[in-house]
Amino acid sequence: MASSTSATRLLWLGYLCFFSLYGNQVTAVSPPIRDSRHGIIGNGKRHISKRLSSSKLALEFRGGSSSSASDSMSSGVSLSISSSTPRNIIQLVLGVIGGYISYQFASTFPFLVTPKAAKLTYVRANYGYDDPRSVFCQSPLTYLTDYAVLVVLCILWYRIQNYDGIQPSSTTMVKSNSDKNNNQESTIQGFRSIRYRSCLLLAMYAIQFFGGGMAHAHLDTTTTKNRFRVLWTVVVGAVAVSGGIIGALATSTLQLSETTGGKRISNYVPSDFFWIGYSLLLAVFTILGRLSYLRPAVDTFVAGTSQALPTFYLMGVILRQWRETQKQEGKKKESTSSLNIPTSTCLGVFLGFGLNSALLPSYALAVQYTNISTGMLNFFLHSW
Repeated sequence: MASSTSATRLLWLGYLCFFSLYGNQVTAVSPPIRDSRHGIIGNGKRHISKRLSSSKLALEFRGGSSSSASDSMSSGVSLSISSSTPRNIIQLVLGVIGGYISYQFASTFPFLVTPKAAKLTYVRANYGYDDPRSVFCQSPLTYLTDYAVLVVLCILWYRIQNYDGIQPSSTTMVKSNSDKNNNQESTIQGFRSIRYRSCLLLAMYAIQFFGGGMAHAHLDTTTTKNRFRVLWTVVVGAVAVSGGIIGALATSTLQLSETTGGKRISNYVPSDFFWIGYSLLLAVFTILGRLSYLRPAVDTFVAGTSQALPTFYLMGVILRQWRETQKQEGKKKESTSSLNIPTSTCLGVFLGFGLNSALLPSYALAVQYTNISTGMLNFFLHSW
């Protein structure tokens, strides 16, 4: 009887996953749009529901204006008769499950890569640092490089936030003036959505390095234990939720590529609600001390490792769009997409994330098998 119940639960879970990812394929998902009365709306999904006299279903418009159904259909806006609320809730729940899986992976992976060094380095603390093995660096090399990276992040954030050269490609193919205006507006808002998420990711990075610098310069794990826990929870939490932002950035990039001519697959991938649940689970675990180790620096490595899933997702989206760009260039045709990924951008994404992943095994090995000081080690890690 118990096995039958378990099988039934698994069957229902499989059905929910299928419904969440595949059950609403006819609905178009577009980047943020601009309405003449309300300005930019949400994440690019504006839902206008009209109660039908003969049914409890609703007409859901995504990417259109508040005109009639016939006007929306004539302008190429997709229309579906469904409710998105259950799908969003399911995506949220699946995101929590995905966050838990990533947490388990992040906690286990170091022991698979460098088992002996990880056993000595990755020792759980739950914000209790009375063990003599606890080490927290207060070297100027550590917090000064924290502040140096912070300055770079602020400059990048400012440049991206104030960049106003976003224009749709002049080669985008459209059929009419109305379609052209709608396409250009969606493209511009799509790029702005990517810009917003990129700035949000940089802001999370900035919080990490600012909080880290403050902790290394002014706090310790004994005499200022309570204040240290609060600040370090913010630091590690910022690292943990960054994974969700990376995933949301990938989803936004994928949606933009489809809006501007790419093949539609965004109905098969995690939505923003998935990444909200993903980040929420990791943030709660951080607050509860599930990512706390005797060496507080390890907390950030575990939180960073939890970003593996969204990172590979983003790399896959960039690679896909790069291949589409190469195909168009190979055929010497005008691109039907405004999102063209050059080879330099693709290499930059892969090298940036790939080289950063090399720091994971190197930290435990350096701590256990070299005589390098913690200040110099942190200086190297921050400069990498």
